[in-house]
Amino acid sequence: MTGSNFTAYIMVPVNDVVAIENGTITINSTGTSIIHLISPPGLRNIGKYGKQIDNAIMDGKISTLVFLNSTKSGAYSNLTVGFNGSVSAGVSSQHNGLALINISSNNHRGTTLSIFVTKQFLGASSSVYIKFNGQAINITSPGTILNITSTTNAYYATINESTGVLVLIHVPHFSNHTLTVSSTPFTSTSTPQSSPSFPINTEDLSIILVISTVAIVGGAALVLRRKK
Repeated sequence: MTGSNFTAYIMVPVNDVVAIENGTITINSTGTSIIHLISPPGLRNIGKYGKQIDNAIMDGKISTLVFLNSTKSGAYSNLTVGFNGSVSAGVSSQHNGLALINISSNNHRGTTLSIFVTKQFLGASSSVYIKFNGQAINITSPGTILNITSTTNAYYATINESTGVLVLIHVPHFSNHTLTVSSTPFTSTSTPQSSPSFPINTEDLSIILVISTVAIVGGAALVLRRKK
């Protein structure tokens, strides 16, 4: 499927050589390689933060996207996309609009994770709530998250989209952590953010083949173009 305003990524092993000439992409490898072409849900129609998020993914600052699309576990209820292999993330439980995500990394430096929460996950709720290691964390602006260089605290920000909410969470250091995403309030002082009331568009799950730019990110190379 195709759709307007999509962002697609080609992910190739870091030792492969990628060249683009006259609209043709050439990928050379000395061995067997696996190439992934993905269009992650939630990374479209982001508005003024779109270019910053593209750059953060290509620079390795955003390591992972977790997609939550249902109030409970089941087919297509969640999806995890790793952009550079630096962070392992997985949804360990999902029910009644509450999801528990386990994250870990062998790299101890901080990174930013993204979570796209659809209206299906939120159900009748109009807000999304976040905990980090069982504790409510402070909310800040998306620009602050995308420009963080050093901090000892976890923060999160939200970006409202036409089909849900994109959450950016900065993790200051790594061992093993848990993230809790809920459609109902925790007993905390965190300020929830409203989400739109539109259902998910099936185009969010589409993949397109229009690519133009190469960047190296940790363990992968990304090739990127936004369709006009």
